Amino acid sequence: MPETLNTLEDLPFLTKTILLDFRATPVLVAGTVLVLAINSIPSSAPSKSVGEGDTVLSRETLIDPATVIKKETKTVKVESSRYTKSDPTYDMSESELEEAEDNTNLFSKWFSEYDTKCSASQGTDDMVSFAKTLKDGDESSAESARGVKRCKNVFLDFGSNIGDSMGKFIDANLLGCEKNNEGVRYDVTDRDFVVGKYNKISTSFSNAAKVNGLAPNHFCLYGVEGNPAFTDRLKKMEDDIMSMSPRPVKNIHMLTEHVGMGVDGPTKLYLDTVNVKENFWGSSVLQSHQDVQKSAAENKGDGVTAADVEGITLTTLMDKGLLAFSPNATPEDKEGGTLIVKIDIEGGEYDLMSEVAESLKLCEYKAMGNEVILIVEYHFMSITDVKERRPRLQKKDAVKAKLADCGVEMTGMSAMWN
Repeated sequence: MPETLNTLEDLPFLTKTILLDFRATPVLVAGTVLVLAINSIPSSAPSKSVGEGDTVLSRETLIDPATVIKKETKTVKVESSRYTKSDPTYDMSESELEEAEDNTNLFSKWFSEYDTKCSASQGTDDMVSFAKTLKDGDESSAESARGVKRCKNVFLDFGSNIGDSMGKFIDANLLGCEKNNEGVRYDVTDRDFVVGKYNKISTSFSNAAKVNGLAPNHFCLYGVEGNPAFTDRLKKMEDDIMSMSPRPVKNIHMLTEHVGMGVDGPTKLYLDTVNVKENFWGSSVLQSHQDVQKSAAENKGDGVTAADVEGITLTTLMDKGLLAFSPNATPEDKEGGTLIVKIDIEGGEYDLMSEVAESLKLCEYKAMGNEVILIVEYHFMSITDVKERRPRLQKKDAVKAKLADCGVEMTGMSAMWN
């Protein structure tokens, strides 16, 4: 969400951050420099334990979501990440690979017909009708990949909320047929194709895909969202897209009740319960986030509302979702891919980015000969506790510099999805 001035008093110190002060220790082994540990990295444990005065939500106790309104750079050679798990269970089976390739070819053929119809069309309504033919498909083929599966080209969305960015990635397949600044869009709320306004986000996604000469339908999409209020609707959106024939993406899976963190494992997500119109965009793993505190204030003394969720690092999701990290990857599999990462997680981005800079996973992927497009929304004043805010902010420039040294550049983003 957009940054605002800090209107709250700095809160009492809520967390004791454990700092592991490892120094970079190069070791020469057979002519190869292995970096054993680099810089300091904070523990990403929750801000504090949930106490008696706090409310903890599970899926069962949460309100039904249906009732909620809604430069040229230096090259750094990286031999391997010390976080590589090499789990073959995330590889697609032969039948899944065949189905995914067939789907990509079928969608390309479908789009050619869409493009031809667009040239002859006088308006957008008939194009919407044609787009709806994608929804005449079978209810998700048994041969299609489900869940997180390794793909050559991947879009990772940390902070999916109601699936806005997933919808805009699908829209990126349908650009070029705008009439009067309107065109075919996928509505993530109604899970249908509609007439919608032009948006720059879809154009950005389309341009990102073109870096390696691809179209958006060549990508697998994996979203991470912690708020349990959105679990059901995100799963329904996933099912809807996976049931399209042909699908506008190779695969899509939403990791619901998951949050981007600096460590993997159970944690708490502190919920924004006041920004209804903005789909509770201020939920955060940091208890001092201004919208969490505003929500607590309106809870009439009941304290913050927290949900039990699972933390996941960018390193882990890259290992599970990218074909380049398969133990069975061929030399061809390891290069020529594209990874697009969008991160908008209300303060959690600091620990998430510190971890992946320390693990060298993005650098390793880049060094293999792949493209990385990294879009990060950093939050500052919305973290009201200076003791939570300052150490994270102090690491930001060092993280950006370390990634830039291996050719990975960060770009900012607008939090307003117009």
